[in-house]
Amino acid sequence: MRIAIVGQQDFGKAVFEAFLARGTEVAGVFCAPEKPGARADALRRAAEERGVRVHQFASLRSDEARSALKGLDADIGIMAFVLQFAPQDFVGIPRHGTIQYHPSLLPKYRGPSSINCSIIHADTETGLTIFRPTDGLDEGPVILQKVTSIGPDDSALWSLAQALNSTAASNNTGFKSAKADQALKDLRAAKTDDEKKAAYKTIAEEFNAQLPWLNYSAVETLKAFTAKVHGVAPSHRNYIYFDKAWMEK
Repeated sequence: MRIAIVGQQDFGKAVFEAFLARGTEVAGVFCAPEKPGARADALRRAAEERGVRVHQFASLRSDEARSALKGLDADIGIMAFVLQFAPQDFVGIPRHGTIQYHPSLLPKYRGPSSINCSIIHADTETGLTIFRPTDGLDEGPVILQKVTSIGPDDSALWSLAQALNSTAASNNTGFKSAKADQALKDLRAAKTDDEKKAAYKTIAEEFNAQLPWLNYSAVETLKAFTAKVHGVAPSHRNYIYFDKAWMEK
């Protein structure tokens, strides 16, 4: 089976390496161009080291991107941490379409900050979702979900991210059938998201939200603030600001 991988960074790299380890032919990789001065994309480096062709287009809506994907003659496309918009006339090019990995239990925490949000909200579990992408942000019929526990000391940018990378790697495409053809047919049994549970949040919205100090006990306040710190550490500086009028009461 020939696949094309569209993704970025460590999450995309974990999926890429897992497919290679199971003997799947990766025909090519698509990842967004790095911004000037940014560190090299982990997925791009891994693909180049393995001799896999890498495409970096400013937009996946372009004729060039569609032509490149058609040229790979892939059986299926795999998306893993994709920050570029991938339209239906792109994801529909592979013979059996495209599936996407997302590090949350969709439809909860759609968007690029899903790992952060699960910790900031002090959730005790999150997970991996594999789904059929539509034009909405992380929307589409769900194929497979795997639950991952969140410990009290887990942080978004290290321990939990590593756990979800491992989950993604161990569940590459969710194909459990002995034959690839049957596995591809199984993808048609995807289920629709429960939109009542959908949530779209950015890390800025979550972290900059004020804590209702007056309604919290000291223990609850510490837990809430710790969750926010673990949800972004070590990428942000964290501060507590006390309102002078409240302190004088």
